[in-house]
Amino acid sequence: MVRLTPILRYSDYFHMPKRYVERVKFNGTVIEGNMNVIPNKTIKYNDPWIYTHDPPWTDLAQRRNDPRQGQRRPQLVEPLKTWDFFRGDIVEIMVGKDKGKQGNVTAFIRELNAVFVAGLNLVEIMVGKDKGKQGNVTAFIRELNAVFVAGLNLEVQRISGGVIAASTIAVKEKPLIAPYQIKLIDPYDGKPCTIEWRYTAEGELVRVSTRSGRIIPKAPTWEETFDYAKKKTYKPGPGDTIDDELKRVTFQPKLITVAEELMKANGIVETRKRGPVYIY
Repeated sequence: MVRLTPILRYSDYFHMPKRYVERVKFNGTVIEGNMNVIPNKTIKYNDPWIYTHDPPWTDLAQRRNDPRQGQRRPQLVEPLKTWDFFRGDIVEIMVGKDKGKQGNVTAFIRELNAVFVAGLNLVEIMVGKDKGKQGNVTAFIRELNAVFVAGLNLEVQRISGGVIAASTIAVKEKPLIAPYQIKLIDPYDGKPCTIEWRYTAEGELVRVSTRSGRIIPKAPTWEETFDYAKKKTYKPGPGDTIDDELKRVTFQPKLITVAEELMKANGIVETRKRGPVYIY
């Protein structure tokens, strides 16, 4: 049986609501302050977050960032200042066994400069073939609860999303490092190219091929939300506020105070005379 890893079923971390991602990443406590004198103080036990190839809401990512694991190594990858790859882009692989093949970007992790291409750069993993065999322990990592056995369990890897049964072949996509291991495809000639960001006459920031000067548009899937809805195809429901209602001006300035306006709306008549007001 061949089963695809969950990495194929999620786009980048921003495919999910940002508030949800931040909530699942939070592991700490909040110390309440004293009214408006001392503000609330938030202490994060797993700050900064160490990014892996697994989404933050999975069990593997939570274990990797568990503060009880002891000393945590810092993230050694420096994210790119300008990100050029988005979901649905057609790219060509420049290294490895799939060099020269083209595919669509299905996921990316900006913090690691990692890009996943659908159906390419795959690794087949046999799980459970050494079940029942005995061997000698050669090393262990106490902080990770990991034990190494000589000559056994050579190809076993943990797959995000759950435990794989014995004698199962899993297909796992390996990430490609941008921008060195993949290149965007120029729509003019279908060949890999380098790009730069430029402004159009309308003021829109777009990607332009440095070889042909053609604009490389973003695929329609790049703006999909976690429920696979797009802004252009979304239809407002009864609980949504339509755009015309938001733009409608309802405020009418009046030369009376708020108290006088409330009295007028409720039919309250003030019989007392107001004293003089001096403005210095």
